[in-house]
Amino acid sequence: MNKKSSENFDAANLLVHNDMLAASIHCYYYSCFQLSKYALNKSGFSYSNQDEESGRDSHYNVIEKTSNLLEEYGHLKYLDYHNYMGKLKKMRRKADYSVEIIKTFETTSARNWLKQLTTF
Repeated sequence: MNKKSSENFDAANLLVHNDMLAASIHCYYYSCFQLSKYALNKSGFSYSNQDEESGRDSHYNVIEKTSNLLEEYGHLKYLDYHNYMGKLKKMRRKADYSVEIIKTFETTSARNWLKQLTTF
């Protein structure tokens, strides 16, 4: 998952460079999501357990478990992850499902949020 995360980050940067902004947001989000799955796996929460149905949206379980894992390292890490991941997820929904156009500043924000999350 770590390699996939890195690949999605690199792909997002290439997409931005080629003015494919909506697709870049998708890749930034999935880079973060895959990194979350990797961190959970490293902490003992196997990939197969991460994919179990939570009765909610398919990413909810991974995001909540990652938030709880980060809480162990401090409440601010928990809050930052929840905040930035929530913003990335919301922007990915806009990029993937909305008729609204993604702007350059939004891709810059998404990249910065992801960079913040990778400093944990």
